[in-house]
Amino acid sequence: TPVGMTLRDISHDERPIPQASIFIPEGRLDTSGRLDKSKDRFYVPFGRGYCICLGHIFATTSILFTLTAVFRKFGLELFDTDYERDVKIVRDYFIGKLSKKARGVKVKMLSRRV
Repeated sequence: TPVGMTLRDISHDERPIPQASIFIPEGRLDTSGRLDKSKDRFYVPFGRGYCICLGHIFATTSILFTLTAVFRKFGLELFDTDYERDVKIVRDYFIGKLSKKARGVKVKMLSRRV
């Protein structure tokens, strides 16, 4: 019997990581403050096994290079963004859907002070 779960269902499961819907980096640490590798199996943005995305290595590398270039050159600040309205997923139709009133995440790019 095939069983499927959406990425949102897996990544928001609060059994392995309490308060999984909130970004708390410390939630991935064990009691001694080290990265808990046993929680890695719940991080599956590109799928697993025979259904894994073929371009996951290229995608990950591209994201890292782009973010490095942006953070090196600019400072970022949220602008006119509300978590409940613009970020929180309220419906799940195979992919997460935002509120119908969502206006998107807006970011100001600030020149970095040296």
